[in-house]
Amino acid sequence: MEFDKFQLSNLKENKLKNHIIQRGLVWNPKQIGLLWDSILHEIPIGTILLLDNGNEKQVLDGQQRLNAISLGFGQYLPDNPDSVVWINFKKDNSFTLMVTTISHPWGYNDNEDCSKLRAIEQRYAIKEFLGEDVDEWSIYNSDAISLKSTWPFKAELPIPLQVLFQAAENDSSNFVECANKIYKDHFSNAYKKKIDHEQLNIALACLESYIRNALKYEIGATIMTLESIETIETLFNRINKGGTPISDDDLAYSTIKAYFKFIKDKEDEVSAYISPAKLARMSLRIIETDIKKNNNGFVNHLSLEKIREKGCDKEYVRKISDFYDNVPYLLKQVDDVFNHSKIPDVLKARIANQSTDLYMLLLYIKYHQFYEIDDEFLSGLVFYIHWFARDISICVNLCHQYISKHDKKLDAIRLALAHAVNISNLTPLITPDEFDKMLKIEAHDKWNPGLSQWNELWNRVYTNKEMLLYFERSYLSGCFRNYNPLNLKMWSEHNTPWDYDHIIPQNWFGNYSEHNCYARFCRNYWLNNIGNLAAIPFETNRSKSDNDDWSYYKAHDQSLKVDIDAVEELSKDPSIITSDPKTALDFATTTFRRCGEIYRDCYDNLFRFISIGEQDLTQLANERKKVLDGLNRALRNLGENSGYYYVTQDASIELPVDTYWAWNMPWMSCGIIVNSFFYVALTCYLDYEAKPEPQLVFEIGVRRNPGTIEIKHELPRFDKYTQYNKDWWYIERDFNNEKEQFEIDSIRDEIMKLKTFVERETSYT
Repeated sequence: MEFDKFQLSNLKENKLKNHIIQRGLVWNPKQIGLLWDSILHEIPIGTILLLDNGNEKQVLDGQQRLNAISLGFGQYLPDNPDSVVWINFKKDNSFTLMVTTISHPWGYNDNEDCSKLRAIEQRYAIKEFLGEDVDEWSIYNSDAISLKSTWPFKAELPIPLQVLFQAAENDSSNFVECANKIYKDHFSNAYKKKIDHEQLNIALACLESYIRNALKYEIGATIMTLESIETIETLFNRINKGGTPISDDDLAYSTIKAYFKFIKDKEDEVSAYISPAKLARMSLRIIETDIKKNNNGFVNHLSLEKIREKGCDKEYVRKISDFYDNVPYLLKQVDDVFNHSKIPDVLKARIANQSTDLYMLLLYIKYHQFYEIDDEFLSGLVFYIHWFARDISICVNLCHQYISKHDKKLDAIRLALAHAVNISNLTPLITPDEFDKMLKIEAHDKWNPGLSQWNELWNRVYTNKEMLLYFERSYLSGCFRNYNPLNLKMWSEHNTPWDYDHIIPQNWFGNYSEHNCYARFCRNYWLNNIGNLAAIPFETNRSKSDNDDWSYYKAHDQSLKVDIDAVEELSKDPSIITSDPKTALDFATTTFRRCGEIYRDCYDNLFRFISIGEQDLTQLANERKKVLDGLNRALRNLGENSGYYYVTQDASIELPVDTYWAWNMPWMSCGIIVNSFFYVALTCYLDYEAKPEPQLVFEIGVRRNPGTIEIKHELPRFDKYTQYNKDWWYIERDFNNEKEQFEIDSIRDEIMKLKTFVERETSYT
């Protein structure tokens, strides 16, 4: 182990090469400012750790500090910088460090947290930068501003740090004059509009000693000679337990790069919508699943110990290398899936980085060249699962299981979806026309959707802001065309550049008593409904505030699709929305109508390609259908008005079968309604978890009427039946025949015997 020192001036270009296992740049403006404040005040910033491999010295710890130093010198893309470090010189001759970035060209507040500027302050900054107030201006749809033409808006006297260093290096005799010239030549906009030139000369004279001393500032370096990649990787992971937190993905990725060195070389070819760390981890899962020939779904993420073990297996390394040779092509194909349905970049990023199992499924399908599953179907599949699955990994694993066992891959995925619906993990869909008719809205305090059949669907739609973003896709692509949601240079604390604006403002409902039933009705179900929201620029939303100004919506009526006539009618007297039942109802119906338009757009462009029909019933569901169909025919031959009913997710009552989705539901019954309150029926459950294989579970007895939510009467004990008199059953017993084929006639006779019993015992009803 050796020790060395580096002068700051020798590190300005950050020519030291990072070791392959290093993670990407993760520091934020606050950390960069604090580092430079320490340097200028000659406070130690700790040592860096270098690895000497005989040919060169590589950075094992200290990458973030070295990058921050490079930024201060302005060596990072100097012609079009992504960030600029500034000194904010104050009237008392003190100074602080501030940073401007491509996502915050106006900089941050001059406080300990480097907090973001308020919207109104950002607007004032824009006016200063451009010389005019442009309402629709956004840093994401304009090339008018670069960081060479902006400055930290909250600074008293902003001076680019790189200007000072260049002046100190270029002229040893007249620092102030040289700095003035460099500032004027390279940051002319700030120099003209923000600078008090007399104060600038005072500041430069005060800062000269800090800058010249900083050039001599020394950073200690510990140099280690390590031969074992295992030792290097273990040491790196141990170091990164402290400092800026390292994520599980980054930790695993460091180990992966240590053993699969070719992966690092592919980083530049990775899609803009997924991080290299996530891609590497899912790639190992795909190959490991293939090697194990696992028909029960994808294997879990490999542990660090498992990655090390696999990294020593030459054949395994070759398989991963072959896969990565195809990665650029596979990523292009996955991107084509998204582009086929014009998915906005922000939703691509969310699939890739939040629903990684889904992204992995797309990679898997493209890697194995299942061309039968076209892009139109895949885009619908991804967002159907992403938006309507209770557990995405279960759906993805079901898709893999069925693909592995069936030759027809498209049919296999349909069966997987049917299976997911059956186990209540996936919400079934309805057509847009059915959606438009699903609610009967009445304006009163006790109203609720009351959707026993489609409650789960409604809950997943009416607050789904991602569906709203898809609905606004053409608007977003135009208004924020330069927004890249995965650009690491946008900095971690920067959110999306839009706000979700309440079209009918939120404050119009907030000043009324909870006893006002119409205010409560509007707030509970419609205020935050996606039908009353629009994603518009942050600056525009905050300036609009709660005013009844709909000019922005009028200007974008084709892309935002807001019913301006209805909105303006509602805004004539905001107070009556929460006091007049007709106006409250108008607000609700207007909101529901636009919510329906959003659902229709998503359905027509995504979901209609994956709707389930008769051909998509699983084998188990088909077996049940044969039994219940046979029973239904036998009862109708006796003149009985029998019927099918099923229970959907979270339902409190049984519902009549009107769609093939119903045949994939967990519970389904066939029987006869007796005396209005009783349902004599055979009920069958699809038990996919049964061992050693899935099976049908039958029960028979007397249930409550499918149209009721509680048991209202009593039945005595009868024969072999168990008496319940609560929840679903009055009396019930298992009816699992061990024969391969159920005897429909015996089931029919049992149903008729039960009917006679109910009629005899309940004649009082």
